[in-house]
Amino acid sequence: MRLNKSIARVDLGTALIVAAFYLRLGEASAQTDMTGMPGMTPAATPSPTPVAKSTASPTPSQKPAIKDMSGMQGMPGMKADGQSQKKGMSGMPGMGSTDGGSQMKGMAGMSDGASAPARMSAPGVFVLRPPQKWTPPPGDDRSGELLSREELKQYMQPLPDPIEESQLYSFSLFDLLEYRYNSSGPDTFVWDFVGWYGGNYNRLWVKTEGRQALSQGSRGEGDLQLLYGRLISPFWDFQIGARALTNLGNGGLQHNARTYAVIGFQGLAPGNFDVEPAIYISDRGEVSGEITVSADLYLTQRVILQPRFQGEVTIQGDPRFQTGEGGTQIDLGVRLRYDIRREIQPYIGVSWLRSFGANARLAREAGDTYDTIALVAGLQLWW
Repeated sequence: MRLNKSIARVDLGTALIVAAFYLRLGEASAQTDMTGMPGMTPAATPSPTPVAKSTASPTPSQKPAIKDMSGMQGMPGMKADGQSQKKGMSGMPGMGSTDGGSQMKGMAGMSDGASAPARMSAPGVFVLRPPQKWTPPPGDDRSGELLSREELKQYMQPLPDPIEESQLYSFSLFDLLEYRYNSSGPDTFVWDFVGWYGGNYNRLWVKTEGRQALSQGSRGEGDLQLLYGRLISPFWDFQIGARALTNLGNGGLQHNARTYAVIGFQGLAPGNFDVEPAIYISDRGEVSGEITVSADLYLTQRVILQPRFQGEVTIQGDPRFQTGEGGTQIDLGVRLRYDIRREIQPYIGVSWLRSFGANARLAREAGDTYDTIALVAGLQLWW
């Protein structure tokens, strides 16, 4: 009884395997079967090999042969012989009938014997060939159309002169307007003003500077200059004019005044240094010189540090102004400004005033100080 059940199970498994095999073989035959097409000869269906009732897997039969398509009459170019044919396309419209591989000479743009290009561009990639020099065709000579150098000079016109701007401007600056708290001697009030009016090349300059003591008889001195300035190079003006120097708080103006001829320069030196050298020649032939150098060093957009130097040299002195022959005087200072507005900049700083030589001797004889250090506070104004 148990043996019969085992044999039944083996038969059932064998039947399932055979059914699966025939189902697989039927699908392959359906893919390659073209017997239903016009002109195709139906092929015999191979019979399956009997399978023995055993546990071993059945041996599949041979695969169906490739269908013969020579009988198809709907496709031009197909031959009816049973031999293997080459993949000729001569029967297709536009294709040649010569043997030897695929022929595409009937396609548009193809010529006989033309080979594929040696290098083809990928999609989006262009192959650039080396540039070719253009050569004119024979008989095309255009050298006669070119102008010679002499002919070009005849047609060339000189460049017009630059248009000189006639607009007039003005500028005024109080570089110093300060109170000095001196270490020795009376406190003083100091000013230094410069202004001009004119155009880009010709200007009328006005300058004045001086100091006034605030005690001990209020002694001081000041000058006034009226100059003509001419622009001689970028950032530099040549100046010539007159200067009046007077003592303040010590007698009448006409008894303590002196006039000078002035020759000087004013400009911006490399490093953004404002330089003002000048030579003074008095109405008595006394010669003296003065130079002022300053620079604006921007610590921030609003905080500016200004070192400033002013020196005077006297060749022939005048005792009424406490200047001796060969005497000198320097005024060296450093000021820190804050830019409230461009036109208004308060500052604080320190200044050292020192006389040398004959100037120091005359100051001692008059009871004045010749060496002092001062704390300064003031405003720089311009408009």
